[in-house]
Amino acid sequence: MSTVPPPPSLPPPQLHNTLQPCSISHTTFIKEFPRNEDGDNSLHEAASLGQTDRLLELLERNESREFINRRDHLGCTPLRIAASAGCPDCLRVLLAHGADVHLTDIKAQTPLAAAVKRNHSDCVRLLLELDADPDGDKNNLCTPLCWAVLHNCIDDVQMLLDYGCDVNGVHPLTPHSPIFTPLHTAIIYGHKGIFRALLLAGARTACCHGDVKSLYQVAMEKHSTDPTWIQELYDHGVPLMKNEGNHLTSNEDSQSPVLELFNHLLDEPRCLMSTCRIYLRHYLARHKRLKKVNNLPIPQTLINYLLFH
Repeated sequence: MSTVPPPPSLPPPQLHNTLQPCSISHTTFIKEFPRNEDGDNSLHEAASLGQTDRLLELLERNESREFINRRDHLGCTPLRIAASAGCPDCLRVLLAHGADVHLTDIKAQTPLAAAVKRNHSDCVRLLLELDADPDGDKNNLCTPLCWAVLHNCIDDVQMLLDYGCDVNGVHPLTPHSPIFTPLHTAIIYGHKGIFRALLLAGARTACCHGDVKSLYQVAMEKHSTDPTWIQELYDHGVPLMKNEGNHLTSNEDSQSPVLELFNHLLDEPRCLMSTCRIYLRHYLARHKRLKKVNNLPIPQTLINYLLFH
């Protein structure tokens, strides 16, 4: 008769302690672990703790001022750490003393990307005002806009768009990597406000990278009971393909409102007004003039139509 083996014994206390889940914060990590290449981490520590007065005191010393753009063991400058910590006052102090807004960490994250990633909108606004690149560093696979869309932070999305970020921006690993655009991400996560903001900002509706499903396919799979996603994609000029509808609907209820609308749009020709709006908006977006629609010498009624008001 087989016996049940005894439970495994716990590792020795000294080893058991090393196996505990890591819950240490970046702040604690900086305070307790290796310093930067010059042996000083005072600026990093003050930035991580939001200690503006201490930063000012340190930066009055010439020897500390030399470290303002030095990276710690994670490649983070004091500015990058202050952005992650969400301390705009620390950012102002560091930037006023010559901190470089473009330096990245070991993941190629700029201070702006770190602020967006953690939903620190005040820091995002300040960094953009002081010439941070709204598209981040090209060596990082995720743009600041992608992070803002993922976190459903409409304020950050709008700020990035206002400062001229690439509305279709992705940083693919290779030219053929399957990468979702910000518009794809907004549809997948159901962030309709951001979805509309991206469309109004001129997002390319035929923009795909690698083996990625079309916008209609994603919308029909993720929002099978809400036809407004399909309608808005159509209004902004996404071309309809009959085969993609068949591919999506093979296992769906043929009476669903999404399928009814899709088939209706597929069978009906697009009206001339809609076609003209699409071509005008695409032309203006291509020449980065979409924000100047209000200046066109045309009746206000047509301007409102172009702006989807």
